[in-house]
Amino acid sequence: MSNCVSPFLHTPTKMFHGNIALLVIDFQKDFDVGAPIECANIRKSCENSLRIINAARDKGIPVIFTQEYHRSPRWFGYLDFGREVDGQDPVHTIIGTEGYELMDQLLPLEPTDYLVQKPRCSAFFDTDLDLILRSHGIETLIIIGVCTNIGVHYTFIDAHQKDYRVRVIEDCVAGTSEYAHEAALSQIEYLQAGAVVKSDKMIDALKEYEK
Repeated sequence: MSNCVSPFLHTPTKMFHGNIALLVIDFQKDFDVGAPIECANIRKSCENSLRIINAARDKGIPVIFTQEYHRSPRWFGYLDFGREVDGQDPVHTIIGTEGYELMDQLLPLEPTDYLVQKPRCSAFFDTDLDLILRSHGIETLIIIGVCTNIGVHYTFIDAHQKDYRVRVIEDCVAGTSEYAHEAALSQIEYLQAGAVVKSDKMIDALKEYEK
């Protein structure tokens, strides 16, 4: 019998460990159809996400919405965008504009929902998201929203490095292109085996979930 140790750390895992929370990232109008940063299949992703959001609320699971923001270049130039100015994205999610607002399909939010405003790609960067999660004793974080290859991916990476177990629902996220969407999901799955799941499987798991 060989005494060799497998080079892979992954062991089979169940859907949830401990308390769970749902993170809804940047479903804002500037990422909608015809917007400055149009995400492929965003309408269908939002529709699928509503099922997940309502299922989480029914179970008393914390639902946390994020909203990316930037101050107006008219008054502040592009200082507020940081190194985003080096990329391909046009100006977006300016405070006070229609594009900054959450998509109508998600409104109104429930009084028990959280709304976290974020200045950069990751929902953990310069926000109180981690404090909210810790206060609820969260171990597993479910992520939906946009963009798969930007806000979702960066947030997943930070959650991963903070040792949260993460589940990204592949038909509840949308990327800036199909290629970018698939590439981001592939990298997420590489870092946490079993992290990428479908909405039907998540709905079934939520039905069985008990705190």
